[in-house]
Amino acid sequence: MSKSLEAFKLHQKATELLNLSNSSTLVLGEIFYRIQEKKLYKTILGDPQATWSMYCAQPEIGKSKGHISKLISIYKKYIKELKLKYKDITGLDIERLYMIIKVVNKENADEWLARIKTLSRPDLKILLKGVDPATCKHEIEELPAKWRCKICGEIFTTKPE
Repeated sequence: MSKSLEAFKLHQKATELLNLSNSSTLVLGEIFYRIQEKKLYKTILGDPQATWSMYCAQPEIGKSKGHISKLISIYKKYIKELKLKYKDITGLDIERLYMIIKVVNKENADEWLARIKTLSRPDLKILLKGVDPATCKHEIEELPAKWRCKICGEIFTTKPE
């Protein structure tokens, strides 16, 4: 097998697996939503005093409560509120779906979904902030070994003047 054919086949397999992983992640949002909404975690844990946090902390879950909350938010926004089908958002980056959750609505959903298909996370962040780092008059705040502009969010590894 030639090197270019091998590269293409491996890339194709990787993208197929990423899409499969993305699909199952989206469905997990619905499952966690139903478990939380109906307080089924109390039954699952066999304890009427059990909390959602206790359920999320179970080793077989393997995800943080914050990550689970993100998946639930994505499900609630895109599937329940906007009435999209799973196929409409399958293959889209989960983080980008979450990034636009506050600005996407029924009127602009197609536009935002098209944007997250083509924009990188940093480019999407710039678009959401509405400030271009190239034209920003940076207001710098010091971070541990880094500096960030309070206006546009650009991060510098050396302190800008």
